[in-house]
Amino acid sequence: MTCLAVMTIKAQDQKIYTSDDAAKDKSITPPVFKLYADGQLLLTDPIVGNLPEEVQWMVMNYRKPTDVPARVDVQISYIVERDGKLSNIQINKYRPEYESITTPPSSFKSEIRRLLGSMKKWTPAKKQGRAIRFKMESSLYLFDYAKAIKEKVDYYRALKEDEDSEKKLEESNKNKVYDFVEELPSFPGGLKALIEWIQRNQKKPEGDPVGRCILNFVVEKDGSLSGIKVMRSSGNEKLDEESIRLIKTMPRWNPGKQNGKNVRCRYTLDIPFL
Repeated sequence: MTCLAVMTIKAQDQKIYTSDDAAKDKSITPPVFKLYADGQLLLTDPIVGNLPEEVQWMVMNYRKPTDVPARVDVQISYIVERDGKLSNIQINKYRPEYESITTPPSSFKSEIRRLLGSMKKWTPAKKQGRAIRFKMESSLYLFDYAKAIKEKVDYYRALKEDEDSEKKLEESNKNKVYDFVEELPSFPGGLKALIEWIQRNQKKPEGDPVGRCILNFVVEKDGSLSGIKVMRSSGNEKLDEESIRLIKTMPRWNPGKQNGKNVRCRYTLDIPFL
């Protein structure tokens, strides 16, 4: 009787359980691979973060052989032994992207053996609290992870640089003074109102000199005027000074617009003294 019990236990020790067994028998707990220690801050990987931890580890530690295509869809099976080590590693499916080859080269087989052989120990499966052998299957999409991460980092860096450039351009455009805009700045009431305002507020210097002063100034976003410069003198300093005074005392203008937004705009005005 004792001998039979020992033989039964040995037979159970050699039995390989599967996920189907675990689904039927609630006393079976499948093996567990922990990529992250309990309590460790888990940062979601931008490429494999949503995959099971054992698959994450395999993808991140895969070293692509030189004769293997860039991306390969594979399915592998292996047994998690009672001591947490892996054995009986098999490649059940090998399907390179954009290729019809289904037989993996020897270099790929060696890499899969190396990859799984270098994994840290699993927590073995258990049946009624006793460690058991358990067959696992993993579907993997293998690629050069380090290269993919670099490409991802380069992409986000370029994106950030583009965003920074756009912000700098936007900031620069805020202070940009336009020479040509879709909608020109204007005096309230239009050109006729401008002429009337100048005639009404013009103060001729003593001696009643005549001349024509051409000035350039900036109509700000709020309609105020700044940066007043004499572009062509009237030939009379007093007339030039009066022209500048007139510009400074003008009411706010209607600002120029570009893409529907108020912008700073240069404006040239000819003030005659007749």
